[in-house]
Amino acid sequence: MKQIFFKIFCCFILLLSLGACRRESKTEPAFYYWKTTFNLPAEDRLLLKNLFVKKIYLRLFDIRWDEAKGSALPAGVIKFKQELKDQTIVPVVYITNKTLVNSDQKGIDSLAVNTFRLLGNIMSNHNIAYQSIQIDCDWTESTKEKYFRYLKILRKISGKPLEATIRLHQVKYKDRTGVPPVETGVLMYYNMGKLTGRLDARNSIYNEVDASKYTSYISNYPLQLDIALPLFSWTIQIRDSKIKGLFNKLSTADLLNSGAFKSYPNYMIAKRSFFFKGIYIKENDIFKLEEINTEVLQQATEQLSTALPKNNKRTILFYELGNLDHFQFKAETLKQISSKF
Repeated sequence: MKQIFFKIFCCFILLLSLGACRRESKTEPAFYYWKTTFNLPAEDRLLLKNLFVKKIYLRLFDIRWDEAKGSALPAGVIKFKQELKDQTIVPVVYITNKTLVNSDQKGIDSLAVNTFRLLGNIMSNHNIAYQSIQIDCDWTESTKEKYFRYLKILRKISGKPLEATIRLHQVKYKDRTGVPPVETGVLMYYNMGKLTGRLDARNSIYNEVDASKYTSYISNYPLQLDIALPLFSWTIQIRDSKIKGLFNKLSTADLLNSGAFKSYPNYMIAKRSFFFKGIYIKENDIFKLEEINTEVLQQATEQLSTALPKNNKRTILFYELGNLDHFQFKAETLKQISSKF
């Protein structure tokens, strides 16, 4: 009898062990959508299905300061060519720090009211339900009081939980820049280096050296943090050692195929002056690619995942779906990235 009990007990322990090994991360993959027109092609919809994506963080509009009119105005308001199905939508509004700088207290109050009015109109006009709102702003020490007032008013009049994007410098210097009065922060783990015209400069989207200056501060940040990771690259146009332009949709292959460049290991130099895809390129202009590929994304993930406090309910946001390179970033790769958290 004891032997039978012992065998049953061993089998029970083995089943528990196997269950623990198979237990998958509960982190949720999600995507930002930042285009001004919502229209998902078939390959985007298939990716969402294969990744079991439940949330899309949809940028509805920007709020920018209009110098000519001396007021804050919405810009790039989203248009819809397609209905939203199957996913929960989190509306996102981007507000420039310049808007905060130029707004007085009365302006901040009306800004919050007008933000919610426009956001609500867009969502109701397209029959989109939502449970929370995300505000994206790179506020500073000098604008924190205005920004936090804006968030408090928006939270009160909307009755919705708020999320706020958090830059790495706002984590490291939280005693100076403050912690926004929201339920959740979204740590933007990109755009951490200085964008310069130097050819030997590190990748400003992500590089391990610059990131290491901030990672030790992350675990002590007092907000629950979701994570935003980059899936984009850009090309920097440099003229006379100064940045002339920054292009998200201009690849190295595009430039090389023109036949008008000398190619070097990490940059290209124009052999003549000409127009290319609406861009004026002067002879000797330099084009430098700063790229996020699967290898760099894995490196960022390994570095960040060890710095974060454990939280199995974390959302992993990828920036962004509207301009995604499907050849580079496949569902299985993004699934593995999400599981690391």
